[in-house]
Amino acid sequence: MVRRWCTLEGGFLSYYDNEKIATSIGRVDVSDVVSLAINNTENITETGPVFTFELYLRSQRVLVFGAETSDAHQDWTHAISKCFVPARAEALLRQDSELIGRLHYKEGHDLYHWRMGWFALVGSELYFCSGDEDEEEGVLQLKRLQELSEDKYAHIPVE
Repeated sequence: MVRRWCTLEGGFLSYYDNEKIATSIGRVDVSDVVSLAINNTENITETGPVFTFELYLRSQRVLVFGAETSDAHQDWTHAISKCFVPARAEALLRQDSELIGRLHYKEGHDLYHWRMGWFALVGSELYFCSGDEDEEEGVLQLKRLQELSEDKYAHIPVE
């Protein structure tokens, strides 16, 4: 495992060889994040415990990051989430989610057009917020999922 020093500033997550080097070796525009997967289980490595999270980017890259403490892990995931989840979906940040990000969906009354919204996965519950500012947050029980189409988008009955 390669250890890097990271900063989150101005909507960019930059990483460095160590905390004494001023020039980053890479950076991620947080607006390119599609979803953030949060592993709440401690991983034991040769250097000690690590709490990990993964960033899934529009480019289909996946970046894995780790924090040395549970508190640091929670601080990083919350700060990154706040950078890419819009204010209208901020209620999702209050969930103790395993996965948070963008969601493309079709509503029951309009199955011809894809819409983009935001989601937080907590166990088998999918909390979501549409892209519309005037709509409130909702929750779907994924155990009620009836069909998954070939294009890998979920079709969930709307009541």
